[in-house]
Amino acid sequence: MGIADLPRKISTLSLRHRYRDIEIPLLVVSGADDTLTSTCDSLELAVDAPNAQLVLYADDDHCAMGHAEHWSATSTRFLREHLA
Repeated sequence: MGIADLPRKISTLSLRHRYRDIEIPLLVVSGADDTLTSTCDSLELAVDAPNAQLVLYADDDHCAMGHAEHWSATSTRFLREHLA
């Protein structure tokens, strides 16, 4: 295996085909301007997982840290709703 085979090998590690199998409620928080991971990954997860909720911040980066106070409150409500 050479370096040219690496993208193909990495793609086999994807769990996208299993998103529909996630049975628990899922909160996906992301910044639309994420510089570490593709925003498409968050969108695909939120669309394909049956019980997912997406919170996407248009003007934020990875983990939406500029909106941490807001998504922290949203996460708390989410957890209370689904764990209570």
